[in-house]
Amino acid sequence: MCHLDAFGSFNHRRAEMSAHEVDDMPSQRSIVPFLLALLSCFAVQFPSQVSASPPIDLPVLRTYVEVPALALSPDGSKIAAVVEVQNFTTDKYDEHIDVIDCATKAKQTVAPVMHQVTDIAWSPRGDSIAFLAAKGETIEAFVVPAAGGDVRQLTHAPRGVDQFAWRPDGTAIAYDTPDAPPNEKEIAANLDAFEVGDQDYMAEAKPTPNHIWLQPADGSEPRRLTEGTWSLPRGELIFPLPEVAPMPFFAWSPDGKSIVFARAPSPYNSDAVGTVTDVLDVDSGAIRQLTSHQRLEAGALYSPDGARVAYAYARADDPLAQTLMMIAPSGGGDGVASTLSLDIDALGARWIGPRQLVVNAFRQTRSRLFVASDDGPPSQLELGPVDPVPGTLDANASGRIAFAGSEPYSATEVYCMASTSSQPQRLTDYNAQIDARAQSDVKTITWNGPNGFAESGVLFYPPGYDAKKKYPLVLQIHGGPTEASIASWRDTDWPGLPQLIAAHGYLVFSPNYRGGDGEGNAYQVAIFNDAGDGPGRDVMAGIAAVEKLGIVDQRHIGVSGWSYGGFMTEWLITHYGVWKAAMAGAPPADAFVDYSTSDYNVLGRLYFGGSPYESAALLQAYRDQSPLTNVARVSAPTLLIHDSGDVRVPVIHSYEFFHGLKDHRVPVSFVVYPVSGHYPDDPVRSEDIYRRWVDWMDAHLNT
Repeated sequence: MCHLDAFGSFNHRRAEMSAHEVDDMPSQRSIVPFLLALLSCFAVQFPSQVSASPPIDLPVLRTYVEVPALALSPDGSKIAAVVEVQNFTTDKYDEHIDVIDCATKAKQTVAPVMHQVTDIAWSPRGDSIAFLAAKGETIEAFVVPAAGGDVRQLTHAPRGVDQFAWRPDGTAIAYDTPDAPPNEKEIAANLDAFEVGDQDYMAEAKPTPNHIWLQPADGSEPRRLTEGTWSLPRGELIFPLPEVAPMPFFAWSPDGKSIVFARAPSPYNSDAVGTVTDVLDVDSGAIRQLTSHQRLEAGALYSPDGARVAYAYARADDPLAQTLMMIAPSGGGDGVASTLSLDIDALGARWIGPRQLVVNAFRQTRSRLFVASDDGPPSQLELGPVDPVPGTLDANASGRIAFAGSEPYSATEVYCMASTSSQPQRLTDYNAQIDARAQSDVKTITWNGPNGFAESGVLFYPPGYDAKKKYPLVLQIHGGPTEASIASWRDTDWPGLPQLIAAHGYLVFSPNYRGGDGEGNAYQVAIFNDAGDGPGRDVMAGIAAVEKLGIVDQRHIGVSGWSYGGFMTEWLITHYGVWKAAMAGAPPADAFVDYSTSDYNVLGRLYFGGSPYESAALLQAYRDQSPLTNVARVSAPTLLIHDSGDVRVPVIHSYEFFHGLKDHRVPVSFVVYPVSGHYPDDPVRSEDIYRRWVDWMDAHLNT
């Protein structure tokens, strides 16, 4: 599981509301209010799926299979998929590569188990598959025959490979890797002190730029293509760039003469705001800028005929705004905003023809696909109950579309669409054991929130739900904040967790709130200088909408979340007194501390309008919008969970909040995992978090 969200990786009166409960409304948002109300009246009477099987539990979640990446073959007939299995013996995620036939659904494993398999791409002739995987302490590029066979290491980059792309003639790949530090010999002699820049507090060296190299497919020596103090962005995106990269950071032109790439002013995360799109002439080394923009671009792709370039750009040059998919002439220019009228935040985009893109984005509580172009109106594709997993979309000139997806009662599988007008076809059954269990009913809830916003969330019912009973309610709040809760089995953050909590006899509510995706640009940017109060009122309005259904035991309500969801948890327990229990994972409690210690550090100024050191008023804004400031108001028993080496949200935050609760004699448990990262990168600790999360609610909501 990968979590890129945080307080700044941005990434009381209840308003009058109307509660609606529907199954799949985002593509039908123009339907008359009468029909919505009618559906609402009957939705709570629907029983959960009838099943003699037991509900979701931790042992069956051990069988969960993820599909973190996939790629269509050049002719669109096959899909190569990275298949990730949890190995509790080695405490690793084991990945192998399957090739799946789109027509027959037959699949063949073509590469053995490896680890940290991230990118995957067919060779231009379709006879081999390249991918990235761990080799010792670094990530390298490998290649395997498409029919299966020996895996061959393609790169030997001392500092590893971030991304790669096949040259169109198949004779080489381009890849990017960090430069060696200029004082490498001194560092080896322990003269390794460094001058600090805008870095996280655990940094051990100055960052070095990422540059593009050319690696011949025959394994001969690589050739450097770019150099300079500027850098390609790193593999893990930092706010304010999109949390899911809609485009690769570099890509070849169809004739193999040029590479379009994202250029940041420096390798420091804080400078990622200045990323623009450049074009490299491979033979001469000459570089030109594609557009007139000076910042907030984030990757690009040539069209199949090479006449156009699609690139990512922040709407209205606002770092908090939606990511637009722009289409420009490959010779240069800003082009047109192909997704502007859709009012969506692009999570992924691929060319499907010389002028058309297929784009993945959230719309209300669904993950949807859209078609956009530079010469006609965009449209939404009909996907039925299937929600694509952000970051897995692929399409090409064959006209086919592929993605990993899930449905309300079905966990993650591989899907293929023969065209933009066809229905998604499920090709795999990796998670059949989970699908066979009794599932939670999943419903969309809509309401009219504060500031006139139309708002939505997802309600999971306990298996065997009885409409005559009232149930304890547990909030599971998404992170980001530019993410969304979706009405599907695979929650965007937590596969299987809502179903696991619901199986313990709870209603589970995942509300969306301002700053997040799915309700338009105005909703997304409304979080500026309003980190907690506005989103908090959105969440409370959502709870009121659920309570109007008459099925909530209002004496037993818990709240929980990770990262920005953890921030929202702490904000809610410091401002509202309705909670019987709280779980805050990796929560950014103190915006002032974040500004100086996290990996995005000074980028927090984009959310508050300046640095906390600029004025007393700005410092007060950071304080006022930090849950820590009001920790004395908390009464709910609270569980805090954090990684000791988290630099996205340093563990300092939870130490502060823990002592605030402890000194005010609030029941609190603070659990730290001695690992790096924003979330533990192993199945044993991940399962332990699920267990602690549910056990805490059981201990405090059932009394």
